[in-house]
Order: sequence, then C-alpha cells, then structure tokens
Amino acid sequence: MKVFDEIVRHDASEQGNSESFAVFLNRVKGEYWDQVREVIERWLLRFPAGGQKDLRSRIRDKNTDRNVHAALWELYLHEMLLGLDYEVECHPSVAGTSRKPDFLAVGNGHSFYVEACRVFDRDAGTPVRNAKGVVLDAINNLGVSEIFLAVNIERVGSGAPPVRVMKRDILTWVTGLDVDEINAYKIGGNDGRRSPSMVWRRDDWVVYIHVLPRSQKSRERASGRTLGVIMEGFRISDDVRPILVALKGKGSAYGKFDRPYLIAVGTDSWSYSEEDMEHALYGTMREAGEFDENKVWRSWEVREEDGFWGGPLNPRYTGVVGVLAVHACHPWNWADRTPTYWGNPFALESIPVPNCWRNVSFLNGVVALNEATEPARLSLGLPSPWPLGEPFAR
Repeated sequence: MKVFDEIVRHDASEQGNSESFAVFLNRVKGEYWDQVREVIERWLLRFPAGGQKDLRSRIRDKNTDRNVHAALWELYLHEMLLGLDYEVECHPSVAGTSRKPDFLAVGNGHSFYVEACRVFDRDAGTPVRNAKGVVLDAINNLGVSEIFLAVNIERVGSGAPPVRVMKRDILTWVTGLDVDEINAYKIGGNDGRRSPSMVWRRDDWVVYIHVLPRSQKSRERASGRTLGVIMEGFRISDDVRPILVALKGKGSAYGKFDRPYLIAVGTDSWSYSEEDMEHALYGTMREAGEFDENKVWRSWEVREEDGFWGGPLNPRYTGVVGVLAVHACHPWNWADRTPTYWGNPFALESIPVPNCWRNVSFLNGVVALNEATEPARLSLGLPSPWPLGEPFAR
C-alpha cells in the first residue's frame, strides 16, 4: 500500500502558499524529499494493518493540511513506541465507552493508552489560509523580477479572490513605477524617501502592497519570484488557551481508564514556548504581595490552579499520567526533535520515562527539567544527519 505516486518528478520548487501539503510532498523533486517519502512508506508498513488504509488516506488528503499533519504525528508516535520496545495496538477497545484512543502500548513491564493530539496555529489548513494562499501565489507569479513586493492581506473576502483582476491592477501599477529609483534606495541609504505602496480593494477583499528594493544579484538571477515579504499584521499571541482546550477535550473523552493514559501533543504555533505548556499544565503565574512592618512592599509570584492538572487542593485529570510534547514536528526534522514528558504531579499511576525524552517534574510549585541522555532519533532508527542534502538545492 503505497502512500506516494510512483511518478517521475520534475518540480523541485518550494511549497506554494495555496498548495496543500499532501500535493507538495507527493510532487516535490529531489533526493532530500525521496528520503522523507521512503521513511513514511516504511513506517506505514509497520503500522497496524487495520489502521494503514485510514492513515494513508489522511496523509494524502488534499483538502486540509491539518488532517495530513495529524496523521503524520500519529505515524511518528507509533514508530517511536515501537523503537522503545513496546507492542502497539491501534484503536484498542476501552470498557465503558464506544470511543477508542489511538494506541495501547504494552512492554517493559507496563501498559498504557496513548492519545495523539495536534494543536495548530490559528489559520493552519483552514479555508481562510487557503484563500490567502491563492492571493499570495498569484502575486508571487506576476513575473516581476525588477523589484520585490511586500503583501499584507488586511481583509479576506467572503468569496473566492478575483485573481485575474487583481493581477491586472497590480501589474498596471507596477508598470508605472520608476524601478531604478526604487532600487537606488538601498544604495543611497535612509534619505527620507518612502517606498511606493497601494491598497487593492475588490468586493470585500483588502490587500496592502508595498514595493521593496531588489539587489542587482537577485535581479540577474531572475528566479521569477515577486513576493518578498508576507506581513500577517499584528495580533496578540495566546498559545496557552488552545493547548488547554485541546487537553481538556482529550482528558475527558474516555471516562475512567483501567490503566495509565498519556496524551501526546504536537504543537505548531510560531509563537509557542515551553512556558506556554508549563502554564497550560501547571497553572499561570501572578504577582502577590503585601506591605511589611516598615511599609515596604514585598512581592512574590503565586501559581494559580487554572492549569490542566489543577492543584494540590483541587487535582484534576488524575488518570492522565502526563503529556508528551514535541514542537514543530515534521517529517523532514523527525531525526532532530526531542520529546518532552510533562508529568502529572497528582497522577494515580506512572509510566517509565525513556532516556530519549526530556522529563519535566513539578514539586512544591517548582518546575524541574531533566535533559534526555540519548537522542530520540535512535528509537526512530534514523541516522544523523537526516535527510542528507539540501531540500531546495539550486
């Protein structure tokens, strides 16, 4: 059962903004990507036979990148469990519910359930992101090689973007610019001149476009790429809430288990930090204080009990032994990622933590991290470096 088409590949370009990840991974040419595809094929053959067809279908899903990345996350987790000497059952039955977790791992004198969970960036794989991608690809393929354009899609329309009209309007505007004067900005430095810009409006679409100078070397290379910078606009980042929402959904999905339960979370937000996971699990921090006898203000940090685990007075999800987290885990960097195990301080049971996982513990309100003592790639059977070569060699 092959995941990828057996074809002669000719296109070695990067993934387009409107191109689905499944299409990109199937069509991209190069030895680098051949190695990635070969590992995915090999790992799928080791996946439980009853789940191979479904997993293959999701990896090939052209309609939503979220489905593809979630399936690859499950493939990664399964292979790691095998490499840690566990026998893995796919979608085991659980007493008291018709719902089934992703895996049951048995070995090393222990057994536990594993539920895979992927927490995506806000627009990843959504119709909004796909609509933006159509606009960005259209601008990138204008064929203008004398300058770069920086683009900010201020408003996404309710309907499909009128690409032909947009390209015509932008090309008409660019044609009237003095390209030599714009590119001289780099040479002359900051002399008060502002780069030309335009606002393109059509229906309910609003796109801001700014001209950027382009170096002589880049112009001579004439790669055809027009898009220089994508400006997403300002937004306040909150990575704690999406993680917490996802964990709560998984934590209560199956009722009470007859053995330990591990939630494996793949995070993808560009602004994610491990502090976000700490706050989502163990609670956020706030400042408390008081005036001492000399009327001097003394302050200290207090941890709230608003995390997934709750707190000593109100422990929650005690059947969940921990959360295994890996950030930005993708097929091309599988060999470089180190999973982090965040233990539940109030769990009723425990599981062994392998040497290739970082281990976070929580005692008396203090988070302690123990680094992994061996690379996780060993449990995946991957060498270092991997893949060999450059992804988009010129």
